[in-house]
Amino acid sequence: MKDINALVSRLQKGETEAFDKIYKLTNKSIYFVAYSILKNKEDSEEIVQEVYIKFYKNLPKIDTSRNVYNLLYTIAKNLSLNKLKTNKRSVTLEFAENVTEEKNETFHKASYDNILNLALSTLKQNEFEVLSLCLIEGYKRKEVAKMLDKSVATVTWQYNNALKKLKSKLEGGGYEKN
Repeated sequence: MKDINALVSRLQKGETEAFDKIYKLTNKSIYFVAYSILKNKEDSEEIVQEVYIKFYKNLPKIDTSRNVYNLLYTIAKNLSLNKLKTNKRSVTLEFAENVTEEKNETFHKASYDNILNLALSTLKQNEFEVLSLCLIEGYKRKEVAKMLDKSVATVTWQYNNALKKLKSKLEGGGYEKN
C-alpha cells in the first residue's frame, strides 16, 4: 500500500496522472466493499464514483503517512451504509428489473454473479472482503492485513474460514447453476 500512498503524495503535488493509477489499483476492491453492503450493481457503481469524488475533494487534507487504502475503504463503507439506509425504506421496481437484466447476460457473467451472490449470502462481511481482496484483486494476505488494519493471522483465518464455508456450501448442494 506504500504505492498508493506515494501516488497520493504525487497527486497532492499536482501530478494528475497519479489519480488514474490510484483508481486502477483500488477501484475493484472499493466496488466490492460497496457491493458487499448494497448487493446491487448500479448502486455500488454509484458509490465508487462518490468515493473518488469525495477523495479528490479532500485530497489536501489526506495524510500520506497513514493508510490511504483504509481511508478509501472507510469512505466506501460509510457511503454504502448511508445509501442502504435511504434505500431500505422503499423496495423499487428497479431491483426486479436489474435481476431480470442480470439473468439475461452471458453464462460466464451469470456464473460470476451466482458465485458472488453465494459468497455474499454465505460469508460474513469481513470474510467476503478478505476473500475478494485476495482472490479477485490478487493482493497477498500480508497486504490485505495492512489495508484493513488487521493482523496477518486474522486475515489468514478469515480467508481460510471463507473458503471452507464456500466449499461446504458448494458440496452440500447449496449452489444453483443457471
